[in-house]
Amino acid sequence: MIVKVRDVSRRLLGGASLTSLCVLGVLAPVASASATDADTLAAAASSDDADSSKDVVVTGTRVVRDGYRAPTPTTVIGGEEIERSAKINVSEMLWQMPALAGMTKTNTTTVSAGQVGIQAPNLRNLGITRTLVLLDGQRIPPATTGMLSDLNTIPNTLVKRVDIVTGGASAQWGSDAVGGVINFVLDKDYTGFKGEASGGITTYGDAPNFKVSLTSGLKFAGGRGHFLVSAENEYEEGAPPLTSRSWYTGTKSYLNPAFTVGNGQPYYLLQDNVGYTNIAPGFVISSAGPLQNTLFGPGGQVSTLHFDSVSADASHQWGVGGDWKATDFGNGPQQLMASSSRQNVFSRASFDVSDHINVYGQFMFGRSHSYVVSTPNFYFGNLTIKVDNPFLPASVAQAMTKAGLTEVKGGSYLDAIGGSRYDAEREQYRYTVGITGDFNLLGTKWNYNAYWNKNIAFIQQKFHTITSANFTRALDAVTGPNGTPICRSTLTDPNNGCVPFNILGTGVASPASIAYISGTPTLNQRLLQQQFAVSFNAEPFATWAGPVSIAFGAEHRNEAGRGTQDAKSLVNSYWAGNYKAINGSYNVTEGFLETVVPLLKDSPAGKALDLNGAVRETEYSSSGRVASGRRARATFVPGICRSCSSPGRR
Repeated sequence: MIVKVRDVSRRLLGGASLTSLCVLGVLAPVASASATDADTLAAAASSDDADSSKDVVVTGTRVVRDGYRAPTPTTVIGGEEIERSAKINVSEMLWQMPALAGMTKTNTTTVSAGQVGIQAPNLRNLGITRTLVLLDGQRIPPATTGMLSDLNTIPNTLVKRVDIVTGGASAQWGSDAVGGVINFVLDKDYTGFKGEASGGITTYGDAPNFKVSLTSGLKFAGGRGHFLVSAENEYEEGAPPLTSRSWYTGTKSYLNPAFTVGNGQPYYLLQDNVGYTNIAPGFVISSAGPLQNTLFGPGGQVSTLHFDSVSADASHQWGVGGDWKATDFGNGPQQLMASSSRQNVFSRASFDVSDHINVYGQFMFGRSHSYVVSTPNFYFGNLTIKVDNPFLPASVAQAMTKAGLTEVKGGSYLDAIGGSRYDAEREQYRYTVGITGDFNLLGTKWNYNAYWNKNIAFIQQKFHTITSANFTRALDAVTGPNGTPICRSTLTDPNNGCVPFNILGTGVASPASIAYISGTPTLNQRLLQQQFAVSFNAEPFATWAGPVSIAFGAEHRNEAGRGTQDAKSLVNSYWAGNYKAINGSYNVTEGFLETVVPLLKDSPAGKALDLNGAVRETEYSSSGRVASGRRARATFVPGICRSCSSPGRR
């Protein structure tokens, strides 16, 4: 048994170091990859693939060809590099790559889109939906109603290699791969037993995480069969709000109001100690006049905000210095990182029916729970308080009357409600059966690969926010017939159940009014994806420079979604959320052809010159036929021709 202990520190969440302790146990050797493994990349990509005589498939191409350099830029992360990084999740390693700078992590703001808690790659920042995620060249289940893939479902302990195609691969993989492809290649031939336990915490003493995994593989039937199973359990507690970090100084960028073309002023200003003049935890009057910057704070206490300077752009009014902390949005409850827990199981069984036929079946299950305190329910200076509001302090009401004001405008991010709370449960199931092998036709060896998979995702999303109509009614309070505050709407509709909400300060709203304005948009969704694919590749003839490689195949995919949402979401009743269920389906049928034609080999002009061409035609049931990808590129390898009559020429 081998036990490895690693002590790793990394920067996390704006300056915190995460100390991670990882214990890895390994029993029995790892079996070498099969010589016919069509997912193995070039020999130089990884020490796991040191035998350069193997047929290889690069994720950027469907062609199987010894020593071939794909014309599409491909980055490879090997197994040793993944292990050395000591990340709790292999997807964390991808964040460090410039090509994935736009990757969606466990963010805290995209609650309406349902992306909190998932890790969706975004190659070259071209858009999440333009990056295709594959597991051994096959699609994984969608994790959101926007059909995004979640890297958390990948069985981390089995990842042998990650291939990242950054140059676009729509000709090989379809229009989903306009931005590129990320293919997680698994060690499907692993034998033995290994386990891992790791965890960490920031130097602030928060955001703890841990991971426990077990993997086992064994052969049977005299080595003709192989069974593999892997299970993982991960937990990340998440991180508290910005104010928990000493480095937070209210830094904000905003449009420079003094900027005009040619005056030498910067278009944007970046400054520390910047708050808002038109929003506050309780309420701040932002409308122009003698009461502007009047703040209603703890217990309804009235004060006046003072700033060193005030600026404004098209969206907000900014207060620099002075009392900036009193209104700064960063002082709100929004977490830096979401909390999440994940459990994954992956199993695979394969059997060599003969030397030329291998059949296999796979099952993958993933469950995740994500929770985050997200964006507060903010209103930037667009709320109205009328002079007859019974919660208005007498001194302010008198000042309004003296100034001839019947109402004032102001803003709030509703400290009484706190941050909007997002809660999501996801379950994903993946079933796959396939057959691989080879046959001879007219003296040529043909390799084939056919599979069917069924991906099912069950998604429940809940978002605890406010009901807009109830909030509007509750905000407009007046003094009732018995001298107690009531909603103005209750005067004409006594049975409407409205409870007046006191926004004029923090800690002053009644629990009944908070319950009245609160709401929970809910979505329950079932997503179904089925795919059948078959592909062939061979080298049926040759040119003067070597054999011509071809690959072709067809795929058929069905996408369907069925779901329900609460009735209020359907008519956009909430401040945010307002989920809409997907109900419908469509089919996609695709065919592709790719070839590599060698034009030069070990010639005075260069070591090699290959012409690569690919085309893909797609038929959508919803929109018809389209050429989803076409490509023609040449790959030139300069070098000294050792066997030519004029050595040294290139």
